[in-house]
Amino acid sequence: MVLARPRLRRYLSSEEALRFITDLAAETSLMADPPGPHSAVCRDPDDDYLVALATASGADANRHRRAISPPCRTRSTARDRSLDV
Repeated sequence: MVLARPRLRRYLSSEEALRFITDLAAETSLMADPPGPHSAVCRDPDDDYLVALATASGADANRHRRAISPPCRTRSTARDRSLDV
């Protein structure tokens, strides 16, 4: 578990990390990934399954705007990437 790493002790205690994980687990529900292939909606194709999962679970994007900002955009083309210099 990332929060158990010693270097994070300066930011939060082991007890605080455990309490955070416990509180987070109480507010979440596990869902299986929806079957693919998933629609190509993100610049990073490895993230498309997350959008599919959020859609399948009925996630409220407006309620969680900070957690998902910036939103996925359409994939950039090779030409677009060459302009990102």
